[in-house]
Amino acid sequence: MPCKRSPCKAFLERCDTVNKTPNEYHEPLSHKDEVSISGALPLRQVVLFPGSEMTLDIGRLMSKQVVRRAGVGGELVLLTQKELETESPRMDDLYPVGTLAEIKKIIPAGAISGMRIVVEVKKRIELIELNQYDPHMEAVWKPLHTIVGTSETDVTTREAYERRLNDELMKFAQLSGGLNQDQLNHYESLSDQEARADYLAGILLSDPQDRYEMLAESSLEERLALLIRHLAKENELIELEAEINQKLKKALDKSQKEYYLREKIKVINEELGENTDKEADISAYRTAIAEGKMSDDIKSKLNREVDRLARLSTMTPDYGNLVNYLEFVLELPWGDLKEENHDIKQAEQILNEDHYGLTKVKERILEFLAVRALQGDSKGSIICLVGPPGVGKTSLAKSIARATGRDYVRLALGGIQDEAEIRGHRRTYVGALPGRLMAGMQDAGSANPVFLLDEIDKLNRDFRGDPASALLEALDPAQNNTFKDHYLDLPFDLSRVFFITTANTTQTIPGPLKDRMEIIEMPSYTEGEKLEIGKRYLTKRQIADQGLKTEQISFSEGAILRIIRAYTAEAGVRDLERKIATVCRKVARKVVAGEAEGTVRVQKRNVEAYLGKPLVKHLMTEEEDDVGVAVGMAWTALGGEILQIECQTMPGKGHVKFTGRMGETMQESAYLAFALVRSLQEKLKLPEKFYEQRDLHLHIPEGAVPKDGPSAGVTMTTAMVSALNGQKIKKDVAMTGEITLRGKVLAVGGIRDKVIAAHRSGCRTILLPVDNKDDIDEIPESVRKDLTFHLCHLIEDVFQHAFV
Repeated sequence: MPCKRSPCKAFLERCDTVNKTPNEYHEPLSHKDEVSISGALPLRQVVLFPGSEMTLDIGRLMSKQVVRRAGVGGELVLLTQKELETESPRMDDLYPVGTLAEIKKIIPAGAISGMRIVVEVKKRIELIELNQYDPHMEAVWKPLHTIVGTSETDVTTREAYERRLNDELMKFAQLSGGLNQDQLNHYESLSDQEARADYLAGILLSDPQDRYEMLAESSLEERLALLIRHLAKENELIELEAEINQKLKKALDKSQKEYYLREKIKVINEELGENTDKEADISAYRTAIAEGKMSDDIKSKLNREVDRLARLSTMTPDYGNLVNYLEFVLELPWGDLKEENHDIKQAEQILNEDHYGLTKVKERILEFLAVRALQGDSKGSIICLVGPPGVGKTSLAKSIARATGRDYVRLALGGIQDEAEIRGHRRTYVGALPGRLMAGMQDAGSANPVFLLDEIDKLNRDFRGDPASALLEALDPAQNNTFKDHYLDLPFDLSRVFFITTANTTQTIPGPLKDRMEIIEMPSYTEGEKLEIGKRYLTKRQIADQGLKTEQISFSEGAILRIIRAYTAEAGVRDLERKIATVCRKVARKVVAGEAEGTVRVQKRNVEAYLGKPLVKHLMTEEEDDVGVAVGMAWTALGGEILQIECQTMPGKGHVKFTGRMGETMQESAYLAFALVRSLQEKLKLPEKFYEQRDLHLHIPEGAVPKDGPSAGVTMTTAMVSALNGQKIKKDVAMTGEITLRGKVLAVGGIRDKVIAAHRSGCRTILLPVDNKDDIDEIPESVRKDLTFHLCHLIEDVFQHAFV
């Protein structure tokens, strides 16, 4: 809006351009102002104007020192930093124009040793130099005088500026309500134009850059122009916002009108009988609730939801969400129990049909099923099948479902990070979904399925919650009869569900969750078991899967054994099946190309033609007895392996060196073995002072493969003694066990897989700790019958059977 009292129309253009001809200005003070020195106080994002009083919080040590040196009544130069993050500003980091202020009060700020001061700003200053003294700084400054033009034109211009400024100020106060009456009264009480401009700048300008531009401007006319531009822009924005609000109100009124018309149309349609679909759906929901097997309390809550649905318009988003919710709830198996098969002989037959071997695992599962049959109305149970990949954990769960006659549901837990994946989202969220547990129960169609929670050891945890903790309620038989999904928001009975979980290891399963499950270990397969599985299951399945017929291809026992030994290294049989599938695909190509005549026979001698060069080479025993080479046994996630530990001595100063990517625990075992050998020097008649005159090097081949664990202690000790006294170690002796400083042999784990690996590699004598005696029974009879076992209590027992 144009200013009514402006003396001329050209005034508006001069708000942006002020005549700055030096001859027309009068500077009240001399150009040769006296230079002063005062303490400098750098400020972050704060620009103060003369005439204002402000409370400042002081935190930096440098700033507190400056304040203390000045004291109450002292003067400070307030300078604004260019960058907020600068901690120790230099002159280039500060704006050159600041203010001189007097300290009115110093207030200690409490526990963090801060400080609060009240300052009154006196005048503008220009920074000449900044002197830094640890830990305070001083500013060399001179006053920055306001330039006020004295010509008649300048006086007229200032008067026009002030009128326009007053008009814009009054308009701003009316439109925004951003100024109270006290502020307006104080503004009008100031007679000096410069003071009035500074006061308005202090209360109107919020951006530090705008405030500094105002502070640094020396011309009074330009300061007034800056304020006019700022107020005019603010007033324009306020008017524009009011216009937008008015348009929005009209749009809302229109929306309300449309809603009224739609409701009217709906009533007309009902009168004409054209809105029967919604009523039919509501009637169907009420019937389903009445006939359902849920409790009366749940029926009452669902009927209230149906009542709410009846009141909603089909055009609203809530209508669709509520329909989805009701359909999900009514599809859940409320009390629908499937009859369970308690025939143990039939269950045993099914387990034997689906899986070869795993005798102890099958016995444990049959015992479990027998107890459930005797209990009759038993609560759900949770077992956890733990074993390496490919040993049949998931397929065994399917077999249990088939043996018991229950429905089967699988939920893969690997990689789940969000708790809502388990317990669902609350319906208040857009796009809310039920949790996977309840979705699985919906898929099962019965209230007592076999529910497989696969890979429970691979649950993740992050800021969205802990899925493992969400499973605690579902897997606790004492409280899962009232499990509450966030989406369902109704108690659902999971106590009849037969939960089965699988894991590769129990180490990553949280303790409270593991405590709710019965652990059943599933060991790796022996070579003989893999052979039988290949013959009975894998070859037949892959012949069918690749479109072949049994008369077109056959696998000999030697071929399957060759694939197991030369092309796979695993605890289970997944890779074996993949290799058999590769052979079948190559034969299928020959059949389609017409290159196959009769039955293609895959035998040991032609396996390489289908699979290429062998991929796996298992370490075998040495051809002859040797000095300083002992055979140890190790366990890996792929099963057992043997380790040939080598030791050599050479003239030196008693240094001991270990190579072969030994882990920290294994290196400690090696140092322990060396200390034990030193303590047995006289007893074993080893060279005197060998630990001062000989260097010892211990190496484990396949140096690129990391190795760790304490079970190689007896093997390293035996290799060291052999290298020092020159005695040969029997080539077919394999050993394992942890060693102590007193020479005792302690028990270790993984005996079954270790012994199977030693047998495969040609070892026929096995040295084990006495405490591992019971583990010998776990070794398959087909392996055990070819081996001689010696139980060792002390390291001397190991030497007795290891040396030639």
